[in-house]
Amino acid sequence: MKTGELLGKETEGVNQILPHKHKWAWEMYEQGVKNNWVPTDVPMTKDVQNWKSPPEHSLSEDERLVIKRCLGFFAGSESLVANNLMTLSKYITDPECRQYMARQMYEECLHNHTVVYICDSLDLDISEVYEAYQTVPSIKAKDDFLMEVTGGLNESELNSEGQEGLVQGCIYLLGCL
Repeated sequence: MKTGELLGKETEGVNQILPHKHKWAWEMYEQGVKNNWVPTDVPMTKDVQNWKSPPEHSLSEDERLVIKRCLGFFAGSESLVANNLMTLSKYITDPECRQYMARQMYEECLHNHTVVYICDSLDLDISEVYEAYQTVPSIKAKDDFLMEVTGGLNESELNSEGQEGLVQGCIYLLGCL
């Protein structure tokens, strides 16, 4: 039976959307569906031409480095967001909210797909991009901070019972997003 409980331990079973208990979550899901896209919808032909052109005719070495550093940061941080959403979803019991979270996880997967698409299109050194969170001090510092904030997500059990558990759960979830 659908209770409208947002957080809890009973997440198994049918994802019964109707009747709506949290219409706002369903509306957010529907809005996300309207925002459907995939990275390969964006042609990279001109970008590839610019990337392959010598620096005196296109991008400078500094501009190329900025692009690789941005991709390096997002390669790690987008994965972290997607992983955190997947971890947190085990606590969400409301079907509309679960549906929206699934859609948001898909969006985060698209962000990861975008990094892959750009790396493949530009034929970038994958280790330079994907190891930036370990080898580039500024990116490593950001990643270390994010891991400090969200690192315990898999290690702790969220108390989702009763009013106190709900309040603590919401504070915990908001702090991890």
